[in-house]
Amino acid sequence: MEPQQTNFELELDDVSVVSMTQAAKWAKIIAIIFAVCCALGVLFGLFASTMIGTLMSQYGGAYGSMFSAMSGFIAVIILIVAAIAGVFIYLLLSFANNTSRAMLTKDPLSLEKGTGALKNYFLLGGIFAILGILFT
Repeated sequence: MEPQQTNFELELDDVSVVSMTQAAKWAKIIAIIFAVCCALGVLFGLFASTMIGTLMSQYGGAYGSMFSAMSGFIAVIILIVAAIAGVFIYLLLSFANNTSRAMLTKDPLSLEKGTGALKNYFLLGGIFAILGILFT
């Protein structure tokens, strides 16, 4: 039997480097688009919940104060969803930045960080997909 190597050196050929670089570029584009859409969704959601609370408190009659409090609850839910989306955005940008750096500088530590962030991105996505299936 041969002794196991503790320092595993991974070499990437030119095609793999180009593929990883393109994947990092697309991940960065998707993360930026996702961040912009998330920010617009938060702004629209907070504006809508404020407007609903104002209208219900004025025209809601006896239940106006209850609906007004419900708009605050909706705002909190929107912020929680935005925080979860922010984690996804962070992981995708971390993958893109670290992988791009690794392909330029041939740094295996950056590649490890980038692929680790991508692993966590897919792990978190899988967890939320399973929760979505269970609760529908």
